Amino acid sequence: MLEITEKEDSIIIPVKVIPKSSRENIKIENDILKIKVTAAPVDGKANKSVINYISKFLHIPKRSVQIISGLTSRKKILVLRGISKEDLIKKINHP
Repeated sequence: MLEITEKEDSIIIPVKVIPKSSRENIKIENDILKIKVTAAPVDGKANKSVINYISKFLHIPKRSVQIISGLTSRKKILVLRGISKEDLIKKINHP
């Protein structure tokens, strides 16, 4: 089961980012949320791409997506505001 922590107005979720992919994608694999982005991990471009992709995919503002851990790692922890755990799982399973 995907590890998601719910707070008052946000959810916290660990993710694994795969930069320099041929296309952007999000899926649950081995109980980990994997996010593929086309940007290279140079000068924070992959991190920006993760924020942009998640905000578009979930239909939430960019300011509602924050990387709180793992800025220089493939394993990151995201805080998402304005979406519930149930809505997140629904959107990932049925894009």
